[in-house]
Formats: sequence, C-alpha cells, structure tokens
Amino acid sequence: MNLTGIHIVPEKGFEVLGILNEVNDAGLKQLDRYEGVSGGHYTQIKMEIQKGDGSPVEAVVYLGHPNKIKEGLIPTEEYKQHLNKGLDILGDVGMKYLEQSFNEAKVTNEPEFLAESDIPNPADDDPDGDVREKALPVFINGHKAKIFTYDSMWSPRLVLCFEPNEAIYFRNLGLNVDEMGFSGTKYYYFLRRGILVFGEHRFVVARNEN
Repeated sequence: MNLTGIHIVPEKGFEVLGILNEVNDAGLKQLDRYEGVSGGHYTQIKMEIQKGDGSPVEAVVYLGHPNKIKEGLIPTEEYKQHLNKGLDILGDVGMKYLEQSFNEAKVTNEPEFLAESDIPNPADDDPDGDVREKALPVFINGHKAKIFTYDSMWSPRLVLCFEPNEAIYFRNLGLNVDEMGFSGTKYYYFLRRGILVFGEHRFVVARNEN
C-alpha cells in the first residue's frame, strides 16, 4: 500500500508549483497506469490552472485517493529523489518549494508543534530586561530560534529572534533580520498548528524542549 505519495491540499492564498505537459489520450492512459488509478492510489480530475504567463488552462491533475491520505505521512527518501529529478526545470524556486513541502509533511496536531496560543507576550515594562529570556525557544524549519509577540501602538506583532549563526539561514531566505538578530511583522497567522505564515514566508514551528 503506497502511503508516501504527494497530494494537493487546497489552501486559500497559496499555490502549487508544477510543470505543465501536453499529453495525448494514449499518454493519459499510460499515466493512469503509472499513478495506480485503477488500484485506487490516485484519482484523475480536471482542474483550471494558471500557466507561467498567468493565463488559465484546463489540465488533468492526479490527487491522492482518500483511502491513501493520512496525517503525518512523510515521503520516502526514494520518492524525494524522484521529485528532485525535476529540479533542472524548476530551479532554485522549485528546490525551496520541495524543501518546505517535505518539512510540512512532518507536521501533526501534536503539542510539540506550535499553535498561536502557545506564544508568550512578555510585557515591555522592564527597560533593563532581555526579552530573549522571556521568549519561547523553538525550532523554525529545524533551526533554533525564539518567538514572542508584543502589542505595538498600532497592532500586535510577532517577533522571531536568532543567534548569529542561525540568522544566516533566514537572511538567505530573504527574511529581514536586523543586526541584533530580530525579525518582526504584523502580517502573520497560523495556517494550522505548526505552520506559520510570517509576512511572505512560510515556516514549520516546533517546540525546543532542550
């Protein structure tokens, strides 16, 4: 029973990255066999998608059969290598997309993954205090960080703070991290437990109990 394939999950405001190929009827029948449609592994549906230039087109998409979908399933290393063969076409954008997809595949509804209600909101009434001591230690995409919220004059903000060796990873992602290792935004929310949208970025956040 194959439980390690990739499945498209609708999420408002987000995109699924892929490659559009022109296939005839004979090719679709071959794809059906390859994707195990008759055996109930994937189902074939038609869906309107957007091409690279933004124009719409109807395409055939394979979705995981409901009997093959389960929370917490992680693609095998062999399957990852199979997907990575397309990176010569998808490039760096595709590499980051797949890496984040694999990170999110590990997320469950267990308390080890963070929910918004878990984040501390230390009062800013001690000018000599270090807010890092009151922030919650976490792993963000597997990298050590701390997290907290504070209520600014205009709106609540979420702040991530990093040690210098960890800040490099987040700066390379395009995150604006200041010289003190702090990055904050009022544009944040949790898609679900463990998956944080932080400005234009999307991260997996888990507790660091060490």
